This record gives sequence, structure tokens and C-alpha cells, in this order.
Amino acid sequence: MIEVFINGERFEFDEKDFKNFNELYEHVRPAGKVLVSLKVNDIDIPISKLSEIMNSYFEGGEKVEFEFKSMRAASKDLVNSGKEYILRIKAILGNLSDQFLQDSKKGYEMMAKIAEGLTMMEEIRESLGKVTGTTIEEMGMTEDFKKSVEILNRLTRALKDRDVVEIMDIVDTDLTTVYDTYLRYLNKMEELLGETS
Repeated sequence: MIEVFINGERFEFDEKDFKNFNELYEHVRPAGKVLVSLKVNDIDIPISKLSEIMNSYFEGGEKVEFEFKSMRAASKDLVNSGKEYILRIKAILGNLSDQFLQDSKKGYEMMAKIAEGLTMMEEIRESLGKVTGTTIEEMGMTEDFKKSVEILNRLTRALKDRDVVEIMDIVDTDLTTVYDTYLRYLNKMEELLGETS
């Protein structure tokens, strides 16, 4: 048997009824809802890794916990997560230059985490755009994002060249512009989601 929880409600299924995880997922997924969290045998599975487990099969005895939300609620959660991340990262940006001066290895490690965070922000932006059907052009933010891409391209080159002076200059003067652009985008998206709810 497979023990399945859907938004906290418990169900049992025979593992033989499902060829793989994908079949179970399609069977339990409520119409018009999106998956926001998944646990298999008490292990959190990032939603970004969902496609990697779709072909997994069941042996019996598994415990699968799904949490689904409406598109709108999930979008609002994305907006809030993005805003929280930006506020946290902007608080540490001021120390990043000092980190490079004291220990460039740790500085590069922090830059790698910042790059991961920016990738996450772009994924959030793309997801929100798909859900709302709204482009950055329609939001009047084309130039803002174009400027952000230029800054990130300069930063990528500086990191590749290990040009610490240029990295620190970009971090001290330009990187906040990128985060401010994402924050404005999230604020506009929050307004849009509020208007249509």
C-alpha cells in the first residue's frame, strides 16, 4: 500500500494500481491546482526536481505527501518568497566587498550563492509571467530588465576574469539595481494578483 496525504487528508492506494509516480500524481492532482510541496517518506522533494521522479515506481510502504494550492495562492506565495529573499540579500550586499578583501575564497562562495538566488528570481519571474499571462513589456519594465542583464553580464565577465576590483565595484554600485528591478516587478505583480482575485 501507498499512504498518500493530499493537503493533510489521508488516503491509501495499492501500489500495483500505478505504473510510476507520474500516474499517482495525475490521479490525485485536483483540477485547477498546482503542487506547492511534496514529501516522499518524510523527505522534502523540491518542486523543481519533480520531473526527475516521475518515472519512479512504487514498491509498497511509501508515504507521499502532496500540498496543492490554487494558481493565485501559489503565485502570491511566489511573490512573498521573492520579496523576502530580496530583502535578505540586500542586507548582506554591503558586507560582500569586505568579504572579498578579507577572504576572496569566501567572497566567491557568496557570489555563487547570489548567482543561485538570481536564477531563482528569474524562475519566479517566468512562473508568474506564465500564470498571469503578463510580460515585462506589458508591465513597462523592458528597459529595467535590459539594464539588469547588462549588469549581470558585466558581473559574469568580472567573475570569469577574477577581477576583484570590478566585482566589488559592481556589487557596491550596481547589483542593488538588479534586485530593485525584481522588487518593483514583484510589487507590480502583487498589485495585479490583488486586482484579479
